[in-house]
Amino acid sequence: LDGSELAEHALPYVRDLSNQIGSEVYLLHVCPTEHQYYTHMHQIYLNTIAEDLRKNIEESYPDIKEPKIFYEVLSGEPFKVISDYVKRKDINLVVATTFGTSGLRKLAMGNVADKLLRGLGIPTLLVRVQERMNGNSKRIIRKILLPLDMSDASKAAVPFAIELAKKLDASITLFSMAQTVYSQNLDAVGPGVGANWDAIDKAT
Repeated sequence: LDGSELAEHALPYVRDLSNQIGSEVYLLHVCPTEHQYYTHMHQIYLNTIAEDLRKNIEESYPDIKEPKIFYEVLSGEPFKVISDYVKRKDINLVVATTFGTSGLRKLAMGNVADKLLRGLGIPTLLVRVQERMNGNSKRIIRKILLPLDMSDASKAAVPFAIELAKKLDASITLFSMAQTVYSQNLDAVGPGVGANWDAIDKAT
């Protein structure tokens, strides 16, 4: 969490996942190094977020035991701090939005989100902020799309999708796309060169 309302759009997902999966929640706020002397202000912010999340969980899931929510304020470069924190706390899943301190300037937060997605080495849920998101409804995640290309790399996602589907009572849609003769012939198309329509017509 970076203090923006956009980043807080991830909280409803954390609320549901923490209860339906039965996981602990770690809220992390990384402030710039030049703000480290005002850490207490950042701590107040994060404490407020943690208490609001706790109340939200208890109201949404009254039958569960008290949620385990931890929070910490650290300073430094966001990706490095988050990466070190993930290793130190043995985190299994990171949840973040695709926007952050840069507001609606997608590119800046996009770079941070891309680093998280590619560099952490653990499952990462990126929440794309939408204007009409309803964070108050329960069971935000109802349908899971599992793209597969028959490679071992894509198959690595299968057990995670199955576990999520079971815990969240969600459906799974398997998706795989085969290359057709159309795409094979169009792949060879270059500037000023037409498609091999004879081969395409023959194939049909």
